[in-house]
Amino acid sequence: MISERWEEMIKNKTQLLTTATFRITCSSGTYVRELANQLGDEAGCGAIAIDIFRTSIGQYKITDASS
Repeated sequence: MISERWEEMIKNKTQLLTTATFRITCSSGTYVRELANQLGDEAGCGAIAIDIFRTSIGQYKITDASS
């Protein structure tokens, strides 16, 4: 799992890791992981999406969810 690999890299301090948090409003069909990859390419440092949390899909919003 990718999160385990990141945790290992952080624990072993094999690389300097920088993180950023983004809020993206997009249409369905947008590949957010690919967007992160492209941002990393443009920045010249590489990037991956570690965690994606959807707050809405179409008319459905997280605030409408029941537990």
